[in-house]
Amino acid sequence: MNQMNEQSSIGIACFVKTPGLSPIKTRLASSIGNQNALKVYGLMLAGLRGTFETLLKLDPNATAYWAVAEDDINESFWCDFPCLKQDGGDLGDRLHSIYSQILERHDGAILIGADCPFLTSDKIYSASQRIRSQQGFVLGPTFDGGFYLFGGTRSLEKKVWKTPTYSSPTTELELKTELSKIQTVVELEELFDVDEYKDLCEILMMEEQLQKNEYETELLNFIRALINQHSNPGIDPIESSSRLT
Repeated sequence: MNQMNEQSSIGIACFVKTPGLSPIKTRLASSIGNQNALKVYGLMLAGLRGTFETLLKLDPNATAYWAVAEDDINESFWCDFPCLKQDGGDLGDRLHSIYSQILERHDGAILIGADCPFLTSDKIYSASQRIRSQQGFVLGPTFDGGFYLFGGTRSLEKKVWKTPTYSSPTTELELKTELSKIQTVVELEELFDVDEYKDLCEILMMEEQLQKNEYETELLNFIRALINQHSNPGIDPIESSSRLT
C-alpha cells in the first residue's frame, strides 16, 4: 500500500460514453426518448466539467480523466482532460481496467460516473482526503443500490470487481462485502444518480442541495420542461426549457 500524505497524487476518472458513438442512458431514453436523454446527459457532462475545474483548483495534486468507453476516442470531444480507454468486457472488467491504469500513474484512484448531479467538487475532494489519510476504501452508495464513487490506494484483483451483480439493488452491498475482506470500507452519504424518469422527479424534489451553477440551472429547467411534457405531450421540452433559461 502506498504511503500517503497531503501531497500524494490522486487520479479521478469519470466513466463516459461519447454521444453519437454509443447508446446513451438507455433506460432513461425508453421513457423520454433518445433526443431528450442525450440532452440530459449533455447537461450533466457540462456540469461535471465545471465540477472538475473547481476540484483541480481545490486540489493541485489531483488529475481528472475521462474514462472513455469507445475504442476510438474522439479527442476533440474529450479534449479538456486526458483520456483513458476502458477495456472491453462487462462493467467489472472496465472498472478493473481504469482503476489499475490510474494506480500505475498515481498514489490513489477515484472512480465516478457522469450521472450524479449531486456529486460536488467538495464531496470528491473530501473523498480524496479520506484516501490520503489511509482511512481505507471509500464507497459512495446510491439510493437504488448502486454506487456513484469508489476510491482506494490498494491494487485489486479483477475477481473483486467481477463478483458483484451490477445494475442490481445489491450492487453496492456486494462490492462492499468483497472490499471489506481486504481493507476497511468508509461509506459516504447516499446520493441520487440518474437512470430512469423517476430519478428526474427526485432531482426536482431535492434541488435545494444542488449548487445552482449555470449548468445545474439549465438541467433543472430542462427537467421541469420534461415533466411538463409528460403531462402535456404536445410540448417540446428542449424549446420549452430554453424559454426558462
